[in-house]
Amino acid sequence: MLSLVEREWRAAREYSIMLSREGRGCYHVVKGRLGAARPLIRPLAGVRIVDVPRSWFVPAVLGLALYLAGIGRLSALLVDNEKSQRRWILLARLLRRPLALIALGPDGRYVLSRGGIPVSGEAISALAVRSTNPVEETGESNAFRNGAR
Repeated sequence: MLSLVEREWRAAREYSIMLSREGRGCYHVVKGRLGAARPLIRPLAGVRIVDVPRSWFVPAVLGLALYLAGIGRLSALLVDNEKSQRRWILLARLLRRPLALIALGPDGRYVLSRGGIPVSGEAISALAVRSTNPVEETGESNAFRNGAR
């Protein structure tokens, strides 16, 4: 899971705590430097936090996303605002990974949504697993697409 933190940190952090408890990992790419706040962040197993200067944010996200997808460790992309969601949808489609918006709900807990529809964390994980297999997604096999059928 790759979490792009541009504005709001709390919802993404809560979600990564849940992922850590389940034994899954998460990379948070934070736009801007954490500075003095870095030592205050409690380390979690499988959760990595990368703070990137603003001018290097887009190249860093592209590089990390391509690398994680290449080694099979990218299950989904999380963003923290709608503008970011519009910006990164092309990358998510290119990598065949789901893109979800994460925000704080009225009760102070994180809420995930895809296309404005709330979804659970388990649903994002299920989508991520399904989207990495184009046969399941389209119902076609490579042999069929290549005309061997």
